[in-house]
Amino acid sequence: MAGTGGKASFTERYATLRRATVAYAPPEMLTDDIPDLRALRMSPAIDVYAAASTVYELIAGVAPYEAAPGTSGTSGSRKKTRDIASPYRLKMDTRPDYPIGVHAPGCDLTQLLRREPDVALAAAEQAQQLGLEPDSEELRDALAFVDAQLFDVVTACLSSHQKDRPEPAAVEAALSAFCDHYAQNVGRSLRGEPLTPCPMDASGRAVRRALMVGATVACGVVWAVVVVSAALLASGARVTATLGSLVWSGSLPGIIAALALALPGIAGVAAGALARDRRSGFLQGVLALSACEVPVLVVAACSVFSQRAVMGGLVAALVATYTLTWFLLAMGFAFELPVSAPRRTKAQMATPLAGGAAAARTFGGPVEVSSDSISTTKEA
Repeated sequence: MAGTGGKASFTERYATLRRATVAYAPPEMLTDDIPDLRALRMSPAIDVYAAASTVYELIAGVAPYEAAPGTSGTSGSRKKTRDIASPYRLKMDTRPDYPIGVHAPGCDLTQLLRREPDVALAAAEQAQQLGLEPDSEELRDALAFVDAQLFDVVTACLSSHQKDRPEPAAVEAALSAFCDHYAQNVGRSLRGEPLTPCPMDASGRAVRRALMVGATVACGVVWAVVVVSAALLASGARVTATLGSLVWSGSLPGIIAALALALPGIAGVAAGALARDRRSGFLQGVLALSACEVPVLVVAACSVFSQRAVMGGLVAALVATYTLTWFLLAMGFAFELPVSAPRRTKAQMATPLAGGAAAARTFGGPVEVSSDSISTTKEA
């Protein structure tokens, strides 16, 4: 390949010929007679298409397109080129079939889950809560329904025109959201609730992460300042505590005041971090926070300080640390919620595969459904 404009080409610079595997390459890599070809071939959209083709093959067991005999490609894929001379025209004029995943109707779910430990863990946890058998049809349909979110991302990346493909960062955001919400969405699917979506909005996700990190740091700093300040204020103060027939009088050690202020918040954050998802984390965190805060408030209410300012400062510090911890847990829960994105519902589809195909149309034109796709329908 000769260079243009006096610049050395890839071939001239590295003494090697750039080639593309037909089954995975985007259309712009399979022709030499379209405008702005050099700029198109320098676009990251090429990598998006190739990566999506690979993920498609991992999902369906076949590549989205099959290369013509005698060329570099894979066999067994659905879109065949035997009757079409140009792979470029095939990929420009047709769309790949919507992939059929391993959780499709008729699969042996028990055997599959033995090879999918992460999926098995999420499925077992959700199925146990609803009293379902691990090989039940309801669980299989729920998994297939959640899988369709991944299929939609992949089919969007296989658009024939570069301008219609998402940016790499957007794809990463969608795949991260799919993984982060997978277990939660399995439960939502089993309960017939809308799924948390996987929007391809990298900027929005980055902003929300930045806000979450910023809020966490700010809350942590203010919380620490409040605890240390209140502990220093109360250190050495004379106090008399009366609990029924028990009476204690003496100087309050600063470390005791610090622990009384800090432990409820630490317990709340720890309980939230150990939860399976952020919603459960918020509920468990608030419960642990409140459970540890109440005894401290009871002891404070039964105590009399020699200086009124000390008592007022400790009460204010208790309220402040509780509020800061609650806000931190609430921020974690809010970060889990989708923003400005439609949720997939089972009412949108007759079967998980049909619904996924319908959803894929929103990313770029009609979707061709192969003859071996599932044709039966099921009530949502």
